[in-house]
Amino acid sequence: MKNYENLLILDPGLGEEEVNKEIAGIAETVSKYKGKVETTNIWGKRVFAYPIKEKNEGFYVLLGMKLLPESIGKIKKELDLKSKILRYSILNKD
Repeated sequence: MKNYENLLILDPGLGEEEVNKEIAGIAETVSKYKGKVETTNIWGKRVFAYPIKEKNEGFYVLLGMKLLPESIGKIKKELDLKSKILRYSILNKD
């Protein structure tokens, strides 16, 4: 298992409860592929330098994860299907 960071930008219209629900859904997806979300850092709403999907701001969340390298592609496919995620980036920390 390797260490990864996942920076997510969620829809700014989500409330605190909905953001927590999205994070829980992502953690469930990660655990489905034998990974683990170790840290969750909620940065809050930030204004974009340019619009993303016709939105001018987004809700930023940074997740620290342990994953098997071969599961990243599968996790990315599932994240692509979530409509509340405007953007995401999974980076290797090792």
